[in-house]
Amino acid sequence: MQTEYSAGAVTAARSLQTFTVSSAATFWTYDYTCSLHQELTFLLRSHWTKKCQMLNNICSCFSFISIICSECFFIIRTYTLWNNNKIVLGGMLIAFLVSPMPTLHPTL
Repeated sequence: MQTEYSAGAVTAARSLQTFTVSSAATFWTYDYTCSLHQELTFLLRSHWTKKCQMLNNICSCFSFISIICSECFFIIRTYTLWNNNKIVLGGMLIAFLVSPMPTLHPTL
């Protein structure tokens, strides 16, 4: 069983879909801007702010540890693939140690 739609029906459906999405986005934006002050006041007075900050710090530490471990595995694998070439190891270690410097010292 094959269903055929006319070009006019397809155009009308797309137009209706575009209108629906646009009106929903407009309503959401209006609601968000009207209640933004109340949301910020609630969040800043909430005791959850400190707990969320602590959770964020813990997740950041785990992410940092994960990145360090993956970079170390990359260095070891590359060093092994290059037949234990000391120059390649030195270059990768220097790049590994220098790359976080702009993050640690923004004035550099």
